[in-house]
Amino acid sequence: MSNLRDLKWSKVIRRRDNEKCRWCGRPGGSVAHFIPRKRMGVRYVLENGWCACSDHHKRYDKSPKFRKLVIKILLGEVTYYNLREVADGKKDIGSYGFTEVDCD
Repeated sequence: MSNLRDLKWSKVIRRRDNEKCRWCGRPGGSVAHFIPRKRMGVRYVLENGWCACSDHHKRYDKSPKFRKLVIKILLGEVTYYNLREVADGKKDIGSYGFTEVDCD
């Protein structure tokens, strides 16, 4: 179930990525989290999302090998590591200059 903050986060990501899948350039109607959204520390961080077409979103969710490749190319290993530090509660969002969507 989505809340207003989820919807806003998704809208900002889609707008940032020009409504196109960052992997293939096709129209992308969905947004995927690099680190799963259940990790509340980074759920609404803009750097933790990417616009995806339905095919690549499904593939990202189902294939660990593809997920690793997407993370490496689209996000970068250092940024991924930093997001994990925040998700694990070891650092705060401001430590890395990440942007979080607010409730307004």
